[in-house]
Amino acid sequence: MNTIKVCCIGQERWFIKRQQCQCGARFDEELQQALKTGASGPVDEIVVRCRSCGSTVAFQFDISSCAGHLQPGWAKRMEAYSKVMSQEEAAQLVMVPIMERVLGYIQELQRAGDGLGLEFLAEAVAKARADLPSNSSSASCSSMN
Repeated sequence: MNTIKVCCIGQERWFIKRQQCQCGARFDEELQQALKTGASGPVDEIVVRCRSCGSTVAFQFDISSCAGHLQPGWAKRMEAYSKVMSQEEAAQLVMVPIMERVLGYIQELQRAGDGLGLEFLAEAVAKARADLPSNSSSASCSSMN
């Protein structure tokens, strides 16, 4: 299974919501989330269930670019206890605050009714996307360090 490089938990959820089961339905029930060790470092594995046929799929997310927030020695503890983390625990231990701050700022603009601020950000994102090579439409993001 290929891992998907992400910057935050929100991006994991965004990616999963865009996926379809083989039956054509969407995944909506998270069954399990676990922190594991991959070739490039920590991997967040999320197992979801299809809302229609009930089949399960495991998505693995490469969180190496945002692993600086993990507690020291996490890998040994995780392997030793085979701990499966809740969504809240994963969010507290793993996710980088940069992307969350960006999303939080967007929500602040929305609550404030700042359409001009939102339009500015939308244009900045559109320009950045237009400057990407044509085959760069994956859910991954580069390290922001």
